[in-house]
Parts: sequence; C-alpha cells; structure tokens
Amino acid sequence: MGLDDWFPGEMQFMSSSWSAGDGNYFIEAVALNKLREWIAAEREFLAWRTGLEAARRAWQATPDSSKSEALLMGVALTQAQSWLAKRREDLSGIDQDFIDQGTRRERKAKARAQLIIARRRGSPRSWARISEKRRRSRSPERA
Repeated sequence: MGLDDWFPGEMQFMSSSWSAGDGNYFIEAVALNKLREWIAAEREFLAWRTGLEAARRAWQATPDSSKSEALLMGVALTQAQSWLAKRREDLSGIDQDFIDQGTRRERKAKARAQLIIARRRGSPRSWARISEKRRRSRSPERA
C-alpha cells in the first residue's frame, strides 16, 4: 500500500498550499496526519525489509561454497515467506529470489530428512515414495 492509496490527491494540496496562502493549512494538517498514519502502518514492514536487505547482502558476500548456509532459515524464512505473500510488489526481484532460494533449500532439507527416516525404519514403500518426491523436486521444470 503506497502513499497514493492513503491520500491520492492530498499530496498535491500539500505542495500547492504553501504558495496559496490562507485556508489551506487545514488541508496540509490532514495530509500530514495521513502521512503519519501511513508511516506507522508501514513501519513494521519497512523495518523487516531493512533486515532482509542486510541478510541478502551478507548472503551475496558469502563465498559460493557456503551460500546455501547463508540463506534464510527457520523463523526468519517463515517471516519472509509471509511478507512475500502479502507484499511481493514491494520487494525487489533479487529479494524475492533470495526468499525463494531459502524456501527451496528448506524443502530439500525436509525431503532429505524424510528419506533418512524412511531408510532407518526400513520401509521400502515410504523410501520409494520419498525418493520419487525428491526426484521430482530436482526436475528442471521446477527450477
């Protein structure tokens, strides 16, 4: 949600009222209050996005051999997935990709864990089913 959604025409009043003189200060106050409301509503997202950008920059600076370990995981990834679902258009393409890579890594890690458990239990049927899921997740059309 951007400034135009909160007050589409008020920004014009704010800039023109300074030169128009008397009677327009009320409009400026209304627009300024709406701006404050918008900032308060956006504060949580903007603070989170700043942290995401820092994490992404750290990931980009990580050597290729360790990049997988520098992706978002756990609660940080869950939060990122939630914001991505709500505010995709407010995130850069590279930040979206960073979140998506973390999601893929988590999916693969869960599949590996399930495969290990199935092997330890000695259940060939569940082992085969999990192996098939893992094979499909590696297929090029999902990349």
